[in-house]
Amino acid sequence: AITSQQGIPTILLALTQHSKIESVQISGLSVLLGCVAHSLDHHEMFLAEGGLDVMIRAMTTFDQSVDVASRGMELLKNFTRQSLDFQRAVFAKGGIGVVVGLMKTHEQAHSVQDPAFACLRNIAIHPENRLTVAQQGGIPTMINNMQIYIQDAAIQAYGCDALGRLAGGEPSNQEMILAAQGIDAALAAMTTHPNHPGVQ
Repeated sequence: AITSQQGIPTILLALTQHSKIESVQISGLSVLLGCVAHSLDHHEMFLAEGGLDVMIRAMTTFDQSVDVASRGMELLKNFTRQSLDFQRAVFAKGGIGVVVGLMKTHEQAHSVQDPAFACLRNIAIHPENRLTVAQQGGIPTMINNMQIYIQDAAIQAYGCDALGRLAGGEPSNQEMILAAQGIDAALAAMTTHPNHPGVQ
C-alpha cells in the first residue's frame, strides 16, 4: 500500500530534506527496508528514485550510529541479493568502501556485521567487484571479524562463502587471503560448527 501511493520517493525526499537528523534517517531506512524487502520491482523503484545515494549518505553522515549502519546494511544485503545489475550499482556508488568501513567501525555490533558479511558475499558474486573489495580492505576486515564472531554460524558461513568467491580467479586476492590467515579462519569455522552445512 505504501509503495502504491508513491511511498518510496516520498520517504526518500523526506530523508533528503532532513539529512542531518539521525532519528529521521533511522525511521526512514526502517520503513524503506519493509517496503522493498523481497520485491525486485520495489528494489528497482528504490534504485531509480536515487535510493542508493540517499542511503549511502545517511550511512556516511552517521557513521558512528549502529542503528543507521544496521538498517543500511540490511537494505544493502537485500538489494545486492537481487541481481548483478544491483551489485554493479553498489560498486558504482562507492558502496563497497562504505560497507567495509562500517564493518571496521562497528566490529562489536552483531546487527551490523551479520548483514554486512552477507552483503559482501553477494557483491563478490560479480567478478568485477572482487578486486575492489580487496583494495578497500575487505579481506583482512572479514577475517578479523570472523575471529570475533567465531561462535556465530551465519557469519562464519557468509565469511567463508565471501572469501571463496573473492579468491576465485584472482591470484592477488588468494595471496592476500593467505597472508591474513584466511585458511586458518575457514578451518576454525569448520571446526567450531561441524554440524552446520553452510559453514562446511
